[in-house]
Amino acid sequence: MKAVVFTGWKHILNLAAIIRTADGLGFDEVIVLGRKKVKGKFCKKALKDWLEYKPKLIQLDTTNEIKKYLVKKNYSIVSMELDDEAIPLENFEWSKDVAILVGHENSGVPKDLRDISTKVMLNMKGEVKCMNVACDASIAMYDYHLKMEVT
Repeated sequence: MKAVVFTGWKHILNLAAIIRTADGLGFDEVIVLGRKKVKGKFCKKALKDWLEYKPKLIQLDTTNEIKKYLVKKNYSIVSMELDDEAIPLENFEWSKDVAILVGHENSGVPKDLRDISTKVMLNMKGEVKCMNVACDASIAMYDYHLKMEVT
C-alpha cells in the first residue's frame, strides 16, 4: 500500500495535482487533514472529476486521527521536510508500504506527525528554500516509483 498525506492544504489545485500524480503513479490513498468547502463552479466540477481517479480520498479531522490510521495500516511514515536531520531524497531507501507526508510550504508537516516519521528532504539548487507542496509530493512519489517499481 502507498499513500500520500496532505496536511496543510489551502488551495484546491494543490490537492488536485497530488490526486492526479497519485493516480498516475499507482498510489492507493490520498489522506487529507481537515475538511474544506470547495467554492466556485470550476473547483467543484474539477474536484468531482478528480475524485473519479483510483486513489481513495480519505479526510481526517485531526493529526491524532491520521497517526492512528497510519499505524493501523502499518505504513512506514516519511515526511518531506526541511530539517537538518533529514535524509536527502537521492540517498533515501523506501519501504514497500509507505505514507508520504507533505505540508504547506510555510508551516510544513505538523510536529506530532513529524515526530513519528523519517524525515526526507529535496536538495534545492536555486535560491528558493522549498518546492510547492504539490511539486514536493509529486517528486517524492516519483522517486518511490523509480526506486521501488521500475526494474
